[in-house]
Amino acid sequence: MDGYEDKTRLLSIGEIDNGGLDTVPPKWEHGKEDYIQKRIASVGEKRRERRLIYMCALCAFISYCDRINISVAIINMGDEFSWSYSDRAMVLGGFFYGYTCSQIVGAALSRKYGFKIVLAIAVVGWSLITMATPAIAKHSATAAVFWRVLLGLFEGVAFPVMFDAYGTHIPLESRSYAVAIISVGNGVGAVTAFALCPILITTFGWQAPFYIFGFIGFVWTVFWMLLIESGPGPIKSTIHETNQEPILQALVSIILNPAVFAITLAAFANNFGGFLLLAWLPSLMRDRFQVDGSSLWITCLPYVAYLLGAMLGGSLADKMVQAGRQQLYVRKVFLATGFILGSLSLVGFTMTNSSVVAIMLYCLERGAVMTASIGGYEANKLDVASPRRAGLIQAWVNSIASFAGAIAVPLAAFVVSVTGEWNSVMLLVVLSNWLKHSHLVKLMFLQAVIYILAVVVYWKLASCEIQIK
Repeated sequence: MDGYEDKTRLLSIGEIDNGGLDTVPPKWEHGKEDYIQKRIASVGEKRRERRLIYMCALCAFISYCDRINISVAIINMGDEFSWSYSDRAMVLGGFFYGYTCSQIVGAALSRKYGFKIVLAIAVVGWSLITMATPAIAKHSATAAVFWRVLLGLFEGVAFPVMFDAYGTHIPLESRSYAVAIISVGNGVGAVTAFALCPILITTFGWQAPFYIFGFIGFVWTVFWMLLIESGPGPIKSTIHETNQEPILQALVSIILNPAVFAITLAAFANNFGGFLLLAWLPSLMRDRFQVDGSSLWITCLPYVAYLLGAMLGGSLADKMVQAGRQQLYVRKVFLATGFILGSLSLVGFTMTNSSVVAIMLYCLERGAVMTASIGGYEANKLDVASPRRAGLIQAWVNSIASFAGAIAVPLAAFVVSVTGEWNSVMLLVVLSNWLKHSHLVKLMFLQAVIYILAVVVYWKLASCEIQIK
């Protein structure tokens, strides 16, 4: 069917004609039919690439919906089950422990069994866990913590598997765009969950988001199995498969490799700022700029900047590579420009007395850093690995970068237990009150320093040559 449709399309755009030719153009030097078949194959491959990219983005969307819904539902759950705030914090933080531990496992499973079946099982698994969460939570907070760890274990598999698929199915000139679309899925998932969960909880009860978002995962799995082809992709490694390093040896090579270290530090810098500052922004806007509750909607704007930065970074980086710019030059310039601009924005944030200027500067920081991330280190993960090692590199980098989330929530629980304060339903409000303004300003400067450090290390150590066989 695809062949017939693609041939018809080529006829319609004048790429080929239906009649004979007395002379064969240079591009038909091996015969007209041979050229037609190659063009049909090329069009079909582009369609398969697009299907893979958009299905992975939808998977990322579902992943973020399923991990975030409890952030809203925890208020009602805690009240109904009489959970202490330390219990609530541990339930929220449990996800990150499982998420951190399963990254490398996901890459290994994808390599052994293929990305299609592994990702399908992961989505079905975490969808079942999501839908069963209300029933598990009724037993105890401890059971809910265990269940959230289990959710993190299944979700942690997803992104290394998707990068493994990209490494073998997405060509170099499209990788920044492909990675950007996954980030767009992340951002849209976060915004959707935060926007819809309050409405669903108010209308149907706190259990509703778990049932609805969990069910969407099953629908996605059906289309994934129908639309995505299994088997090796068209992007072949220059290294023969039998000469590849064993996975443990490859992991050691990844950990010790300077170019991968540069990517890992850049990812940690981005996640440190993302988890830390986005969590505290509402309380900081309230305490420093006297923005009251009804006006705190402006703190949603950085998520919009996040999405725009992801799309801009992927598109511009790919266009520069396609225009002939050196790949490593593009990666370094994107990361350096975005992280330095983000650092300057944070410094400006600490100096302004205007809430409007402050939120604009923070939007600039999130947009610039996301543009830098997608055009820089995120796509660079695919550059430095052979096609069959892209998932393993993603697993290692994401494992280290995820420590930001694994640390933040337990730290907040400790603060609550020590201070005994809880003046808001948002966990990190107490943490921001405890730190006070001067400490928050220092954290802004600390984040700026981390960005600059990441730029220096990345500029020195980054590479676009295959590092891991």
